[in-house]
Amino acid sequence: ESRQRLSRLVQKLEEMRERDLKLNVQLKDNIAQLNQEIADREKAEAELQETFEQLKVEIKEREEAQIQLEQQSSFLRSFLDASPDLVFYRNEDKEFSGCNRAMELLTGKSEKQLVHLKPEDVYSPEAAEKVIETDEKVFRHNVSLTYEQ
Repeated sequence: ESRQRLSRLVQKLEEMRERDLKLNVQLKDNIAQLNQEIADREKAEAELQETFEQLKVEIKEREEAQIQLEQQSSFLRSFLDASPDLVFYRNEDKEFSGCNRAMELLTGKSEKQLVHLKPEDVYSPEAAEKVIETDEKVFRHNVSLTYEQ
């Protein structure tokens, strides 16, 4: 009986050893997988950080370009407003899109009031008709017009 007991104990120990070996292999695989996930995440985080730095540079460049554009726009606006010549522009729907100070003084309307108005909303019927004819020539031939006084 003690031999049988001893034999059962040895068998249980062998089973436990086999189970431990399997668990050890499984744990090593899990550790390898976790290490790979850590490496992948570190790589992704580094790429994310690099992208973030690139975005910061791009934002700075865009802000500088925006400032430069605003300065140029302000300069152009000052130049147009200082001109005694009438300067205005309309879109293909014949609506005013903008104008200079001389045009505002002539029409008695601010640029904001003129925007989206059509010639017939601003001029007399005869003048509006002539303006629309001229517009059609300009759009058809894609040229600007200048009138000398």
